[in-house]
Amino acid sequence: SENALNPGGHHVSETQEGNIQIQVTSIDRLRADIDLGRLDYIKMDVEGAELNALKGALQTIQALRPRLCVATEHTADLFANALAVIQQIQEIEGGYDYVCTESHGYQSPSQGRVLTPYSVRFEPARLN
Repeated sequence: SENALNPGGHHVSETQEGNIQIQVTSIDRLRADIDLGRLDYIKMDVEGAELNALKGALQTIQALRPRLCVATEHTADLFANALAVIQQIQEIEGGYDYVCTESHGYQSPSQGRVLTPYSVRFEPARLN
């Protein structure tokens, strides 16, 4: 079925709708399974599941401090989601600096008309 917030014709759903079931995992579990000692970059474009995906990558991000790029444009309130993603990543020990790499004007349900990040790049903060 088509998701109005996702312009693609297919999407992953936590309900039993649809005719294909797929197994998913977290970045943290994958890292443990393959004993990954280094990770330089994570690109996330997970169609509105950013906060859940980041929770599943928390230990990896804390331990390996990769650069990240997160697309934030597929939720009911794009602006609120972008802010939540930024806050979640900045709360990681040592923090991250960020720059918006793509933004658009948007009518946010929570904030009204705002310039809204659609893609945000994060770099581990330089600690002195």
